[in-house]
Amino acid sequence: MKFHDRADAGHRLAAKLEPYRQERPIVLALPRGGVPVAFEVARVLGAPLDVLVVRRVRAGGTATAAGTVAEGGGVYLDPATLRELGLSERDAAALAAAQAPELLRRLNAYRAEQPAPRLAGRTVILVDDGVATGATARAAACAAKKRHATKVVLAVPVIPRSAEVELRPELDGIVALEVPPELTSIGDWYDSFEEVTDAEAVAYLRRAPAARAPAAEGSDLWNGEWIGGRRRELTLGEEEIPLPRSSSSQAPDAPARHTFEEHTGELALRMEAPTLRSLFEQAGKALSEAMGEASRSADIEEVKVVVAAPDREALLVEWLNELVYRAEVHHMLPSEFRVERLSERELEAVVRGPRLEHLRNPVKAATYHGLSIVEGPEGWRATIVLDV
Repeated sequence: MKFHDRADAGHRLAAKLEPYRQERPIVLALPRGGVPVAFEVARVLGAPLDVLVVRRVRAGGTATAAGTVAEGGGVYLDPATLRELGLSERDAAALAAAQAPELLRRLNAYRAEQPAPRLAGRTVILVDDGVATGATARAAACAAKKRHATKVVLAVPVIPRSAEVELRPELDGIVALEVPPELTSIGDWYDSFEEVTDAEAVAYLRRAPAARAPAAEGSDLWNGEWIGGRRRELTLGEEEIPLPRSSSSQAPDAPARHTFEEHTGELALRMEAPTLRSLFEQAGKALSEAMGEASRSADIEEVKVVVAAPDREALLVEWLNELVYRAEVHHMLPSEFRVERLSERELEAVVRGPRLEHLRNPVKAATYHGLSIVEGPEGWRATIVLDV
């Protein structure tokens, strides 16, 4: 199979990625050649599109690439090349660090100083226009995992069999249209393989949100947007609509509760609460219980937390991952929660908890796997899986 151009390759690749649609993936292009391919993948799947910038690490001012380095700290150095060039690990680390200014320049060009997307708990689909050696994909996968992506999938139009075999242990999946025994040049697989400029890559990224394919009328919330049916807007500060009273045994003022279930090496959290606001508070309490505490001080901290997300389900994930971030980076165990304002897409809360030295059961991230929030006559129910 030969591709007409990168857009054609991306459209064909998207069809093979259809099984990942329900995982609400985020598509990360490896610029610059991967951006037009990823644009089509994101457009067809209705997924958000961003980039993950990777640079080759060249040795001694030569054209020889000793490895690759990606934003967020993903590094791959080829041991054979380092031995051939007589470079130590310290030399290689210095070469990798020297790429930081160019990485920053490209990030500023592509994102216009917007923050990188949060990958914690997400399925990430890395997209390039082809793989030759696999060094770029390996560094990108490492960077995505450092940012706590739950699943990292490489999607490319063409990859040689040798690289596919070597990369398989580094990834949670590889989706390719062609896997030839050998690959002399990626461009040989395209009728048109013109160089993609920074300006063209930026243009694709700016067009991506408006280009997402709509879903059929009546579709559920998916991937951060209402993409079908009628949307109900709420603004930050709007009061929750109280649940109607029912003849059920659970009254609207019944206490919230949660349970844990083992989930293939993870932890499935199921919650019930009379209001959506108390459901989010209960989620925080459950996360705190899951993390436990190995030691704590008498110092209690209180912080204001504001979280925004495209929809209610994503808001629950971002809320819990913000609490995980507080525990990991600020060494605070969130223990008490008061949600002050809540809308479909924003949450504002006061969080209190003790300073700690370390957690007994660190939680990596809240994920989108099995995620659901359901309103019923008895209140609200939610299920979310924690990556532990």
